[in-house]
Parts: sequence; structure tokens; C-alpha cells
Amino acid sequence: MKRGFLLLLCIGLFVSASTLAAPPRKEICPAPADHGQWRAAANRGCAYFGETFSSLGGHSAFAPDGSVITCIHFSCRAAPAKPDVKVQLLGIDNRVIDYGARPWTWVRYRVTNAGATSVSQPVLLRVVKNGRPSSGYLRIDGPIPAGGDESGRFAVGHDSGWPRGDYVIWLEADYRNQIDESHERNNQSNRIRFQVR
Repeated sequence: MKRGFLLLLCIGLFVSASTLAAPPRKEICPAPADHGQWRAAANRGCAYFGETFSSLGGHSAFAPDGSVITCIHFSCRAAPAKPDVKVQLLGIDNRVIDYGARPWTWVRYRVTNAGATSVSQPVLLRVVKNGRPSSGYLRIDGPIPAGGDESGRFAVGHDSGWPRGDYVIWLEADYRNQIDESHERNNQSNRIRFQVR
């Protein structure tokens, strides 16, 4: 009897030790009804924690009302280090601009790499005027180290691309999605308003 108890205890300790060594497991209960959606749900769960999908499984559990439900359990791993490009409009020389006047009115901006690795390629930016992307683009040449930034400027109200009127503008960095970033949805700058008369 003592020998059987000792064997059971050893097996229990082995299972506990192997469970502790495994990567942390997360659960979604109840699981999506469509089995084909399990992986997508696990991907969203890992993304919520800033991680990438690792493994997936299913199990049954009891709901608070006593019914049996299906749950999914999944593991995630640390996401690979990537750059994260952000852009900020720093200011404008004049809020009211006489069309074509010299010296030109300049808008200043800064591109920052808030990610964990360097941006090694050029960063393309485009100006959005009153909600519509402008033709042409601005370019910041890389590399931009992790935590680093580069500044630039562009003229407004100086030629036919900026006819008389009221403007709300912003910049969009990496608008062609050429840079694999840790966050892809933070590439728009703040807004600046001005008038060309």
C-alpha cells in the first residue's frame, strides 16, 4: 500500500514539474462554435498580449450553470523584435498664408522609430489634405536606430498644389506598408489646420 502511494506521489510531482516548465497557457471559454475559427481566436488572443501564436488545443469544462462547454487553450511566444515607425507634425510657420508668398511657409515633422530594432530602409510619407492623400511623397532615408528619429519639412501654399482654401493636413508614414513593424496602426500623425488666401 505504501509503495503504491509513493509511486502515485512521484507521478504527480513529475506531472506538476512538467506543467510548470511548459509555456504559459491561455484559455478561451467557450470556444468559437466553428472549429475553423479556433486558430484565428488564438491569434487574436496572442496579439492582445503582444505575442505570436505557438500552439493550440481543446478541452471540455463545466459552465457555471453545470452544462459542459468546449474551451480552447493556446500558448504564445514572444513576438520577434521589429521597428515601429511613428510620425509627428511639429508645427507650421504661419496659420494664414498668402498664396505663393515668399519666404515659403514650412511644416516641420519628425519620424521616430519606437521599436526594438533599426529601420534599415527609407521611410516613405505622404501628405493627406482634407482627408485625401496627396500625390507624391516625402522620404526619410534610413537607417533610423531603435529609439532614434529624423526630422524634415515641406512647403505649403506656395504652388498650384495648394490652391486658396482651408486645410486640415496630416502625414501618413510607411503608407505602402513596406516596413514590417511591431504596430501597423499608428502611422498617422497629429493634424494641423491652416488657411491659404
